[in-house]
Amino acid sequence: MHSEAVSPSLLVPTIRSAKPEEKSALAEVINTAFRVEERYIPGPRIDVDEAAARLRNGRFLVADSGAEPAGVVFVDTHPSIGRIELLAVRPEHQGRGIGRRLLDVAESLCRAEGCRAVELQVIDVRRELVQLCKRKGYHIDGQVQVEGTTRVPWHFVVMHKRLTASKDG
Repeated sequence: MHSEAVSPSLLVPTIRSAKPEEKSALAEVINTAFRVEERYIPGPRIDVDEAAARLRNGRFLVADSGAEPAGVVFVDTHPSIGRIELLAVRPEHQGRGIGRRLLDVAESLCRAEGCRAVELQVIDVRRELVQLCKRKGYHIDGQVQVEGTTRVPWHFVVMHKRLTASKDG
């Protein structure tokens, strides 16, 4: 019987809750993944202190690839609605379904905590992300204009999805 080693980059990461001591790694994954948006939103998206505060007030889910997180998402649940934020996958792990899996697990968590719907916001210039969310059952519900100094005009697209007893929304 012949067995070949499988590259760790081909393995499907386990999705788990982040630990408080991972706050630096969380910020690093998010800032690395969001570099593609730097021409719209300059500077880091999150710092270690904000990651720590979010860990105290909500939950980060991590796509654990072994040595470092392949991706993360922040989930904040309220009595009727869940908020999904900062969905980020390291560039070298993109295109393998990790973002979809993180989104699925985040939705399941919201459902398990009694949420009837979820909300997320996507930067409008990332049309592929808006389309991904539409394919996952999200509907555009508005937009949030962003004031301040930006290099290129943009806004957040606010999207909602009704949660049902099953995964299909």
